[in-house]
Amino acid sequence: MAHAQTPGEALLKDAASPHAWVVVDRVESVPVPAAKALPFFKLETKAEVVRPRALRTLPELHKLNPKLGKTLPGLEGLLKKAEVAKQFHQLYDAKVKAVSGMSTSLFFDCATVLNLRDEKSGRKAVLFQSDMDVDTDGTDPVRKAKLEDYDEERISRSFLPRLAYGWPNAEKAVSPFLAYPGSLLPGLKRVQALVNEEQAKDRRGTVWPKIAQVCAEQIDRVTKISQNKDLIEDLTLRRFPLSVEEPFVVIPGSWKYTAADPHGLTMGCQGVVIVNSKAFPCMLADSGPEEKCGEASLRLCKAVNPDASGVRGALDGLGATYVLFPGTAMKGKPDLVKMRAEAERLLGELGGLGPGATWHEWQAR
Repeated sequence: MAHAQTPGEALLKDAASPHAWVVVDRVESVPVPAAKALPFFKLETKAEVVRPRALRTLPELHKLNPKLGKTLPGLEGLLKKAEVAKQFHQLYDAKVKAVSGMSTSLFFDCATVLNLRDEKSGRKAVLFQSDMDVDTDGTDPVRKAKLEDYDEERISRSFLPRLAYGWPNAEKAVSPFLAYPGSLLPGLKRVQALVNEEQAKDRRGTVWPKIAQVCAEQIDRVTKISQNKDLIEDLTLRRFPLSVEEPFVVIPGSWKYTAADPHGLTMGCQGVVIVNSKAFPCMLADSGPEEKCGEASLRLCKAVNPDASGVRGALDGLGATYVLFPGTAMKGKPDLVKMRAEAERLLGELGGLGPGATWHEWQAR
């Protein structure tokens, strides 16, 4: 009979893990009845986590984004005085805390975070090198009033109706996600009643109790969401960027900034993402999980890779160079024309794009 791996054993045997499952056999002269009183095994584990060194030179960055130096000709000079941002260490602190069950690709999803400053213009920027996964969060009842309008976004299992960046809902449009959680409860309770009936018929079975537990957990979760005052207020009073319409990026929730931080990023900051030799204007719209780096809206991801979706990222490797500009936060509904103009102006203060590099032109729709 094949041995069924425990979750811990499967993790330790994973090809990406440097550890191996080691069984040490110890022979005793104790018969089974007496041996049952003893612990039949003792497991000692020691995990050695590898923290990467932040990349600081152009040759290092070229290994991930080979055309970066030609795309941003001023970058080599900027890197000479660049400082590794404390946010790089904050990110990996969060990763170490969440390392159990984390894949290698997720753990090493950020190669560097650098604080840049151009000596001539004084322009500051935060550069980070990462992958590009899709963030489908965000709703706007003025532009998309029905639940089914969000079918493409809701493919993602982590979809949320709000972002950190938003603007006043002056139109007082009603979000379909205000009533949605409550609308689920009658159906969930009907399912719970049917499960309870089956459980009563099969009192010694193990299947129905597990299903009943799932029903109870989901009813509790949905009830809490439907009563979340902060969420209700946000969805009532604010509108948010749409992932399918606005090109935005997300930073890790572990990145902590203070008002006194000269490279402090705030929601609405303008930015540029460089992939190969193309520059994509964007804005900062949200912070995500503390241990995750490299997320962008569906529109930005699809511009990089048309096959991107709520369940598929735009890049497999760390080929995206994100450049965000502190102190440039916009207000109100994102304006793609202004975003493009600001991106070119701000990047120009760091040396601009090199020959052969191009801007992606966002079309309003």
